[in-house]
Amino acid sequence: MSTGIFVLAMSIVISAFFIWTSNNGRKADRERDWGK
Repeated sequence: MSTGIFVLAMSIVISAFFIWTSNNGRKADRERDWGK
């Protein structure tokens, strides 16, 4: 039971991390365009 919860928590953390990094990458590209 606890193993399933752990796997679920890890998948949520990993997906949230990827969403956050992709958003930051998009933000950095926008700032780079503004800097030109």
